[in-house]
Amino acid sequence: GEDVRLDAHAMLAKLLVARGKLEDAMTVVDRGIASASRDSFFLANLHTVKGEVYEAQAAVALDDGAPDAEARARELRHTAITAYTRSNEINEALQKRLVEEPR
Repeated sequence: GEDVRLDAHAMLAKLLVARGKLEDAMTVVDRGIASASRDSFFLANLHTVKGEVYEAQAAVALDDGAPDAEARARELRHTAITAYTRSNEINEALQKRLVEEPR
């Protein structure tokens, strides 16, 4: 059941990003991550979606024309990389565990 909920959070967040509702998308992602009781491929995917939200926020920051837009976008892209890294760490640990399990 948890995997289904995490997947639903990821899909909803992607839909919200597509509609330009980035704050709502991040809220959905953060709720999903907070609700996870264990690492799973679905949790890793949610961290990937979190990175996508940060990238979308960086694009918006560049478009707003604020004096600090470049710095803000760079910071958001760096945070996206952190989210992608967390996703990779979860996936690598899960794959390692699968390889090491006795058959």
